[in-house]
Amino acid sequence: MLTISELLSGTSFVALAARYFRRPLNFDSALERVAELSRDREARFAGILRHSVFDKPDNPYFALFRAAGCEWGDAENLLRQDGLESALHRLHEKGIRLSVSEFKAASAKLRNPRAAHHVRARSGGSRSEGTPVLIDLRFQRDCAASLAVMLAAQGGENWEKGDWETLGAGARFRILKLAGIGEPPTGWFSQVDPADPSLPAVFSWNTAALRFAARLGGAPLPKPQFAPVAAPDAVIDWCQSVLRQRRTPMLFTFPSSAVALCAYANRKGRDIAGARLLISGEPVTEARLRTIRSAGCIPLPRYGSVETGAIAYGCLNPRCSDDMHHVSHMTALIAHAGRLSLTMLHPCAPFTMINVSMGDMAESDSHSCGCALSSRWPAHLREIRSYEKLTGGGVTFLGADVIRILEVVLPEAFGGAPTDYQLVEDETEGGLPSLTLRVHPSVGSLDAEAVKALFLRELTNGSDASRVMTSVWSAGDVLRIERRDPGLTQAGKLLHLHLARRQSDS
Repeated sequence: MLTISELLSGTSFVALAARYFRRPLNFDSALERVAELSRDREARFAGILRHSVFDKPDNPYFALFRAAGCEWGDAENLLRQDGLESALHRLHEKGIRLSVSEFKAASAKLRNPRAAHHVRARSGGSRSEGTPVLIDLRFQRDCAASLAVMLAAQGGENWEKGDWETLGAGARFRILKLAGIGEPPTGWFSQVDPADPSLPAVFSWNTAALRFAARLGGAPLPKPQFAPVAAPDAVIDWCQSVLRQRRTPMLFTFPSSAVALCAYANRKGRDIAGARLLISGEPVTEARLRTIRSAGCIPLPRYGSVETGAIAYGCLNPRCSDDMHHVSHMTALIAHAGRLSLTMLHPCAPFTMINVSMGDMAESDSHSCGCALSSRWPAHLREIRSYEKLTGGGVTFLGADVIRILEVVLPEAFGGAPTDYQLVEDETEGGLPSLTLRVHPSVGSLDAEAVKALFLRELTNGSDASRVMTSVWSAGDVLRIERRDPGLTQAGKLLHLHLARRQSDS
C-alpha cells in the first residue's frame, strides 16, 4: 500500500512533470541554453562553493576546506588567478576530493540545497537500494539541451526516439530527457516483463505516474513493451516501422543490449539498417561497435550517470571506439594518474560534487577532430574504464562488494582461501558481455551452478534494480565458472576484479 507521503509526492510529481511535458525545448533554444551555460563556468562554480559549501557547515566539503586551511576568499582567488580546471587540481592536491565510496556514504549531506526535488530516482547499487537521487526538472531540462547538441551535430532534429532498458529509475530519467527536446519518444521497451507479478510494485507505479503526467501534458507516451534481450522482436518492429516512414529511429540502450539486438537482427534476417543506437552504461569497445555496424546501425556512444547526466558524447570522427567529447558546460573533469575526478557545475544538480572520483579511468586531450561537436566541446575522453566497480546491463556494483563475496562468502561456502576466487570481466568476439568466475583447482570438486547461484544472489542482495538485473544476466547466461588459477598482472599482482584486454582494443 502507498503511504500518504508517497501519494502526496506522486501527486506533486504528476503536476510538475505534466508541465515539463507540455513545454519541451526546441532545438534553437536548447543550443542557446548550452552556449549560455558554457560562458560562465567559473562563476557558477564560485556560486556553488559559496552557497552549498561555505554557507553550509554540515556539508562534508566544509570540513575538507577547513582542514586544508582554505577559506572562501582563498578559493575565489584560485578561480580568478588559475581558472577552473587548474583551481580544481590545486584543491585536489590539498585533499579536497572524495572517492566514490565516500561520496555514496555522505550522499544525503551532499544534496544540493539549491535544487528542488521533483523526480525521485536511484543510482545503481548492489548492497542497498542504491543512492537516492532527487532530480530538479530544471537540471533535467538542461540534460535534454545537452542531448540536443549531439542530435543537431548529426542532423537528428527529427529522429524518432525510443528507450530499451529495464524499468526503473534509469528509464524514468531517460524518458524525461528524451521528451524534453522535440517530440516525445514513440518507443518504450523493457528487458523485463512489465506484467511480471514478482516485479516490485514501485516499478509499475512510477511508470503509470509518468505516463499519466505525459498525457496531461499533451505528450502521450507509449506503454512499455516487453522485449527480452534474447528475443527483441518488439524493438526491431519499432525500428522497421519508423524506417518504413522514411524517418530515423534513435534508441537508447546499453552497449551489450545493442550488440544482442544487432546480432539477433542479423541472425533472423531482419533489416534495421540506418537505426541510431545511443549506447551508455558499459564499456564501448571495438568488438561491440563491429557487431552493431554489421547490422547497418550507427552507434552513438555516451558516458554519464543518473547523478550527473551526460558527461560525454561520442566524437563523430573518433580515434578509437569510445572517443567522446566532454560535456563541459555541465561538469568539470580533471585526471590524476588517469583517474577521473568530476565536479558538477549546474546550479540545480542533484548533488554538490567537487573532485569526486566516479571510479573510472580515461585518457584525455583536446586534439582537433574537425567534427561538429568540437566547437562546443573541444575536450576529448577515451579508453574509459572502471577501476573499482563492475558494470553490467547499466547496473553498477562496487568493487568492495565483489571483494567481500570473493574473499569471505565463497570460501566459507565452498572452501579455499580468499585468493582462490577471481572475477574476470570480458566480452565475446561479437561484443556481448562475459563474466568469468575463476576458482582455483585446489579448492576441489564443487557444483558450478551452486557457485554461480550464490555469487549472483550475494551480488544483488538488497536492491530492486539489482534483482531485476540478475534475471537479465541469468537469461543471457552472462556468468560462467572456470576452474583455473587466478591471473596475475604484469607486476605480479592478483586483482579481485580483472578487466580482460581484448586484442581488438590494443
